[in-house]
Amino acid sequence: MNKKISISDILIIIIAVIALVFIFYSTKTNDNNTIKIQCNGDEYIYDLDTDRDIYLQGAIGEAHIIVKDSKIWMLESPCKNKICLKMKPIDQNGGFIACIPNKILITVENNKEVVVDDISR
Repeated sequence: MNKKISISDILIIIIAVIALVFIFYSTKTNDNNTIKIQCNGDEYIYDLDTDRDIYLQGAIGEAHIIVKDSKIWMLESPCKNKICLKMKPIDQNGGFIACIPNKILITVENNKEVVVDDISR
């Protein structure tokens, strides 16, 4: 039994591949993760995907915050116990870094749009 591939079979395969590629790229989300830093009553917003050094004047002195490879951590702080420096870096998965004596709170906000396609009761 000898099966030949016809032109219509090739067209169906090409259309299926194009449809799969379109579905893959249309379902890919564009996550806009932002860093929200609250310091002495002020609020600062930064992009998590842009590497930078941030220097903020807190209640007791200057803090040095690092954003690198979509992670953020506190590098220097004038606080006494340095607990904020021991906190692990946070990323788009959430968490926070807080320096209570210096009145600094760092969080990551995920701005991904949530779509509800069904409601259950």
